[in-house]
Amino acid sequence: MRNTTLVSCAARALAALAIMTAAAGSALAQWQPNKPIRFYLPFAPGGAAEAILRTVTDPLKERLKQPIVIEAKPGGGQLIAADAVAKSAPDGYNVLWASSTLIVSPILTTSTFDVLKELQPVIHIGETAIMLAIHPDIPARNMAEFVRYLKANPGKVSYGFAGNGSSMQMAGELIKVRAGVDMTAVPYKGSSQLLPDLLAGRVPAAVDAITTLKPHVDAGKLRILAIMNSQRVPAVPDVPTMIEAGYDNFAVAPWNGFFVAAGTSRDIVNTLARETDAVLRTPAIAETLSRTAGALVRGGTPEQFTAMLRQDIAQTTRIIQTAGIKAE
Repeated sequence: MRNTTLVSCAARALAALAIMTAAAGSALAQWQPNKPIRFYLPFAPGGAAEAILRTVTDPLKERLKQPIVIEAKPGGGQLIAADAVAKSAPDGYNVLWASSTLIVSPILTTSTFDVLKELQPVIHIGETAIMLAIHPDIPARNMAEFVRYLKANPGKVSYGFAGNGSSMQMAGELIKVRAGVDMTAVPYKGSSQLLPDLLAGRVPAAVDAITTLKPHVDAGKLRILAIMNSQRVPAVPDVPTMIEAGYDNFAVAPWNGFFVAAGTSRDIVNTLARETDAVLRTPAIAETLSRTAGALVRGGTPEQFTAMLRQDIAQTTRIIQTAGIKAE
């Protein structure tokens, strides 16, 4: 009996030692940067993209205990900045902030850049709330009435959007496919060019960001029919999503997130994701992103971000091929 007890005690001691060793190894494996981290911005400085990035990186540098440098590398549908990060050392010191256009550019162009092969997704920062709005001259107050109107007037209604190949265009084309309606797509260089035509009724419908459309909705000059995102938006809580309007699995939104070079170690990726997620879960940060960028904060793990990207790439590819969208 005594020998059995001794063996049992020894086994427990060895098990405890193994747990302590594993915990120590895990602690040692947690990456701690020891020099400044460079974040690449694929747009010109001074815009909404930089505002989002700085909102996240300002507190992130405190958590990582290192300075963060933001370098703008605009152009090429975000591929110039993406290529710079993909070709950098896989050591976590070069991070790409990118948005939905990153996956669209290779589909629309002859670029051979493969986002999921050349970059490692780190974390889904968030997505912009976008919605379908119409001019009040259209006799519709919900998606069902709008679809009936479109079917009664095939090809006579146009919808505007900012940016060829943008998420706004993807949402408009998906509406056409899922609802079985015919609308004419009218691309604009930006929302500032689209708005005058929308407000005047020259283009009676549009898909655009909530920050662009809501002031005119509040003024009674436009009417929102549905949110393109997968969930309702606090700024317009009474407006249903397309899913609630009866279109299952309908979710299109301009996302943004962090990437590093492919081959970056799991410890580095997990550290960047964990610390960024902690920042995003701070109520003040979430409120700032929602107020200034109309953003829905996401966060989560690298695996969750990767899964979302795979779904978005597949859906975007189908829409582009179905609609026959071409590069400008």
